[in-house]
Amino acid sequence: MRRLCFMVIVLQVLSVALLSAQTSVTDLVLINADNNTEVRTLTSGAVIDLTEIPKINIRAITDPDLVGSVVFRINGKSYRTENIAPYALGGDFPPGTYAAYPASVGTFTVCAIPYSGSNASGVQGTERCVELTFIKSDAAPVIGVPDHEDLNFWGEMIAIQVLATDPQGKSVTFSAEGLPPSLEIDPSSGLISGVLDLVNTYGSSTGFDALITATNSDGLSSNAPIDFFILHPNIESFTLINTETNLPVPGYDPIPYGGTIDLSETGGQLNIRANPAIPVIYGGSVLFELNGAFVRAENIAPYALGGDAPPGHYYNFPLVPGNYNLAARIVSGVNGSGGFSFYGNTNLPFSVIDGVSSTSLAKVYPNPASEYIEISDLQNVRSFAIIDQFRQTEFSQPVNTDLQRIDISNLPSGLYILRLQYDNTVKNLKLIKR
Repeated sequence: MRRLCFMVIVLQVLSVALLSAQTSVTDLVLINADNNTEVRTLTSGAVIDLTEIPKINIRAITDPDLVGSVVFRINGKSYRTENIAPYALGGDFPPGTYAAYPASVGTFTVCAIPYSGSNASGVQGTERCVELTFIKSDAAPVIGVPDHEDLNFWGEMIAIQVLATDPQGKSVTFSAEGLPPSLEIDPSSGLISGVLDLVNTYGSSTGFDALITATNSDGLSSNAPIDFFILHPNIESFTLINTETNLPVPGYDPIPYGGTIDLSETGGQLNIRANPAIPVIYGGSVLFELNGAFVRAENIAPYALGGDAPPGHYYNFPLVPGNYNLAARIVSGVNGSGGFSFYGNTNLPFSVIDGVSSTSLAKVYPNPASEYIEISDLQNVRSFAIIDQFRQTEFSQPVNTDLQRIDISNLPSGLYILRLQYDNTVKNLKLIKR
């Protein structure tokens, strides 16, 4: 009995081996799907140019000519099962009218596996595998420009890496048109670099629409756009600085256009800071002129009429009573050098006085106060405001009478500034809320 069972097992193994040996894929043949003709038998390492044959298919030649089914695999994954001859990777219908297989550029391993039954059933036969490389000889390089911050500042250092790959692995060179001045692209690496320097460009901003080109050794090229929108560092305003505290003087940040600085309120330890639209002028400087005469050039922020060292520790600039016109402009080089200047809101007329005459000075009572204050002698005052220590306006209104009574009971206790706006003068008085 045991011998009989053993013989049955041996016969089954032999029959499977016999069936496997009897079915095989002997060749894989390239088909031109445009005219249903055979091009050539494929071997491992074959290169197929999709430019020459845009529509291809691959046919499996079996032994015997008819098998139960053929399974096609691409890179180890099942792609298609064919039950009726001819057995084609991309299919065919009616038989012999080949459909196009959607080939893409790259290297792939294609296998065809025969089976004795339909739909990959029965006994598996001997497979045939080939490694194929698909190319497009007329394919240009694929170029990629990375996302970048397209809002830039004059003087900013730029480094943007452009990448490109060639479908055939050929060498690629880079070029560019329309880049901002002083920026360039490395022909070999594709790195866009440099420091933005907008020579001979005026206004608050400038836009550049550049075009990057990648070209392979066959002269085939592709393009990609890259944009730059560059803000110019114009002077926006001026701030009066208390050099004892290195902080802005309340009511003078910014200094009003045509305003008055009252030394009896601000003290005499002062400087004036220019405020660019951007915080730092890379590689440039700020030139100060007072009443048409050059005063100084500042290379490092903050940019102050009287200078500062270390940065933010302001020197005193002597302001005496009189009328002034302050001008500041940004130039492209340090110490006032460079052949190009930006102009913005850079001129500030102002006057300096040493106190308001007692006959015209408004008075506040009581001070300190807890419930209300009365402001009298307002004949020459146009408006007034109460400002807290954080420079937030708590109360303001125009003046329509010589005496104003203001309820301050809801204000938190602390120090406030009562700002009086005369015709050509701003007067700041201390107000203490209990």
